[in-house]
Amino acid sequence: MSKPSSVCRIYHFPSPEDRSFEEVPTVKNQQPEKSWPEITMDVIGEWLIPLAAAGFVSMIFVQVVMWIWG
Repeated sequence: MSKPSSVCRIYHFPSPEDRSFEEVPTVKNQQPEKSWPEITMDVIGEWLIPLAAAGFVSMIFVQVVMWIWG
């Protein structure tokens, strides 16, 4: 079983006199390969976002503990 194509077919009128449609050839969108700075930023982002979230939660926890015991 083949995967269905996600590319839309585009049609246009070749001329006003000719009333038939012609299909415009299309190509799937291809992403260029990532450069090393992009790969580095992806790795930093994968670590930085969870680390920042953990730091924020621990900061709130410390503030609550200081408020309860303070």
